[in-house]
Amino acid sequence: MNKAETIAYIKENKRYPRTFWDYWDYFFYMFPTSFFFIGMIVLIKDVQILLALFSIFLALFLYVFIHIRLKENLTFETISLSSKVELKDLKEKIRKNFDVRKMNVDKDFGVIIAHTNWSGFSWGEKIMLVMDGNSILVNSRPDDDAKQPITIVKDRHNIKMLKKIIGSL
Repeated sequence: MNKAETIAYIKENKRYPRTFWDYWDYFFYMFPTSFFFIGMIVLIKDVQILLALFSIFLALFLYVFIHIRLKENLTFETISLSSKVELKDLKEKIRKNFDVRKMNVDKDFGVIIAHTNWSGFSWGEKIMLVMDGNSILVNSRPDDDAKQPITIVKDRHNIKMLKKIIGSL
């Protein structure tokens, strides 16, 4: 997909188009699967029922957690605007409030892409804002350069911060 098609897809579906690397991230489902099978083997062998149940519940928790995090990496949240917002104002607010490594602004498509530096909870985030009429679509996901599949809380924190910033404009 070229850039125009990608932006049109995002505006229409409120999420990124899936790439090979997005599917590759599902590789991390293997870890809960191993806990699940260990739990089932222990349960069948009737060795330690508590250990088996713990492994099974841990596997289910990890499945749900990984699924939610991978879905959030692709999904954009919509922030409604009460007044006209300029890209240059957004750019300055993002630069002030985030530890930005590099930032790209495309006025033709109404897109801002900011890449943050490493932190204690992330190897860097890619923050994307897409102007869509009277709203802004926002997303924060692990940076493509780092290939980190999931962050624990950093992307959620970035979205909350963006809502606060955009609400103050």
